[in-house]
Amino acid sequence: MCENSILSEIEQLRVDGSGVRVTLEKIPPNNVSNVTFEEMRKDQAKFNKEVLNSLQLIRQEMIENQKGMRVEMEKMKGEHEESEEKMEEKMFCLKYMMTEIQRTIQNEQMKVLSEVEAIRNDMKTMKKDFEVTKKNRTTSDHFSSQKIEFAISFEGRNGIFKYFPTDTILDLKKEIAIRTGIPVHQQKIYFNGKCENHKTLVECGVQNNSVGYMQQGSY
Repeated sequence: MCENSILSEIEQLRVDGSGVRVTLEKIPPNNVSNVTFEEMRKDQAKFNKEVLNSLQLIRQEMIENQKGMRVEMEKMKGEHEESEEKMEEKMFCLKYMMTEIQRTIQNEQMKVLSEVEAIRNDMKTMKKDFEVTKKNRTTSDHFSSQKIEFAISFEGRNGIFKYFPTDTILDLKKEIAIRTGIPVHQQKIYFNGKCENHKTLVECGVQNNSVGYMQQGSY
């Protein structure tokens, strides 16, 4: 295998490694599922295996090239008709080529291994993000499944209500309309400021034992 072919093989390894890395970066951490994470782990293991196999093939081909060069040098020694100066020049060129190939292989190996390590670190980061997201989702789901108890003050009287944090101000107004007979469109609800109909209770800062108030108007 010639030097250009070896360099072409190494360059393809770098491109493949970069492609895997770009694919990982395009996946939002919060969208990672158990299945997706397992697939990425398998893809990484497959890529690592391919990299190691390719490096072994390159190393073997380099050894074969070295053997070929030794044979060539032996032939050169047997060619008595060539001058000593030309012989030394050819041997120097061959040795220089071998040194450059070895240096190039070592550099490219380091680059490929560095990219593999970067992919491994990305996988660790994504796993941590997935665990945090999973924990936050579990906490949020638990919080959303618990009703909160709060009071609404109107004309000096307090009404006690129980709702889920994800219920809206409109849901609350409908119950107030049933209790008081005041139409929904005439109610204004305040919790640390006016609360719009589409807002959820948690978005309005409503918690257990919160106290808000309602104003009636013809609007």
